[in-house]
Amino acid sequence: MTDMLFAVLLTISLLVHVSLALDPTYGAQDAYLDHFKGISSSGAFQCLTGSKVIKGDQINDDFCDCPDGSDEPGTSACTNHFTKVKFPDGWKFRCRNIGFKSKEIPHNRVNDGLCDCCDGSDEYGGIVQCANICAEVQEKEAEELMLEREKMKLSLEEKKKMVEQATVKREQDKVALKEEKAELEAAEISRERMSRDLPPLEDHEKKEKQRLSEEFKILQKHIQENEANEEGTKLKYRAGCTKWYTTVDCGTKSSVTDEKGCDELIPGNVSGYCECAEAKTDATVKYQKNCDHKPLRCSFVCKTAGEEGTLSSSEEQYFDTTNDPSYELPGAKNLRAKIKDLDEKMDNLRSSIAAKEARLKRNLNTEDIIRTLEDECFTLDVKVYTYKFCPFKDAHQYSKGTEIGNSIGKWVRFGESTYSLWSTTDDHTHMLYEGGDWCWNHDQRTTDVRLVCGPENKLLKAEEPISCKYAMVFQTPAICE
Repeated sequence: MTDMLFAVLLTISLLVHVSLALDPTYGAQDAYLDHFKGISSSGAFQCLTGSKVIKGDQINDDFCDCPDGSDEPGTSACTNHFTKVKFPDGWKFRCRNIGFKSKEIPHNRVNDGLCDCCDGSDEYGGIVQCANICAEVQEKEAEELMLEREKMKLSLEEKKKMVEQATVKREQDKVALKEEKAELEAAEISRERMSRDLPPLEDHEKKEKQRLSEEFKILQKHIQENEANEEGTKLKYRAGCTKWYTTVDCGTKSSVTDEKGCDELIPGNVSGYCECAEAKTDATVKYQKNCDHKPLRCSFVCKTAGEEGTLSSSEEQYFDTTNDPSYELPGAKNLRAKIKDLDEKMDNLRSSIAAKEARLKRNLNTEDIIRTLEDECFTLDVKVYTYKFCPFKDAHQYSKGTEIGNSIGKWVRFGESTYSLWSTTDDHTHMLYEGGDWCWNHDQRTTDVRLVCGPENKLLKAEEPISCKYAMVFQTPAICE
């Protein structure tokens, strides 16, 4: 059986070899064609590298004679050579494809039993019969080209609409720029005024903090003394305040009857008393305060057995016996918060103004066209996730049907396209999103959005090729040329 199979293969090989009566130019590429034209069987052929000269009948004889394989432009002989062959640059077999566009294939695909050339010129050995389907291929490619042209025509029509929108937006940016500059100027004036108002408030705050700190020390002293009197039980005595009773109006010297709550501030222009209830006995204790007393609150008076002070129950939280008091005067605290908010607002305004000025200084470009989408978002469902892409804002990965998930980046910039050693320009086919939610590997999530030309704005693809590194493909007419 083995001998029979060998005989069959040998016969096929001989038939193939015998059938090889190829023209020297068969399979030669256009770039090398002149080297093979006009060579007779008895003539001489110099290998392309110039390393050897052979007879003309050795070209395309299915035997590799040249060290560079250049004597076999139309066969696969040199690809099966036992020694290493260094082919000329770009050395390939050229399909004949008469009447149709040329095609080049590697020489090891010549007579391999697979039809690579549409006219079958690569399978002349008879192993397989290849029909000439060049006309069908040409027709199919013509249809595909027509569809592609129609798609591009539609894409450019849609881009034209986006350009019109970008032109309108450019005018809107001019108006917005003036408004933002006016807003920034007003904010700077307010900031300057607040900066003048803050120091007096902070001076007063410092004094109040010191005064209240002293009152807190008095309060702590009474608590500690009371604890010591309780024979180590550590029961904190706090006389409970009932209320304040006004008895005399110091200005008119007339008798009055009025009541105030325990945490209400009692000025020194009234006389009266704080009514307190002792914690242990529930006995009522009255602490009389005559005209011109210090401002006080009965809650403090009761807790300190008659000491005058204004430290309220809510203010006690700012003080303790071991740390510096962290009390903030409400007025100063509020003004500092306003200044902080205003500074943040001014920073945002300056950034927005700078960006608008930069865009308005240059001619309308691809970025301006893409920016017509900055108030829109696009979604795509992929398996159990919904991906959301908002140009110039952010990107998210949600569980499908919810808005529960991760931020996978905030807009940072376009990619960089380097055209020279001296400068870089924006690559508008890549939008980069960074600083998303933190990932298990201690990195923040990032997304690279690749923009491709197409007739509609549409998110085509979203994936996570590397853990916490996302990739999206977004189709838009904006980048079509």
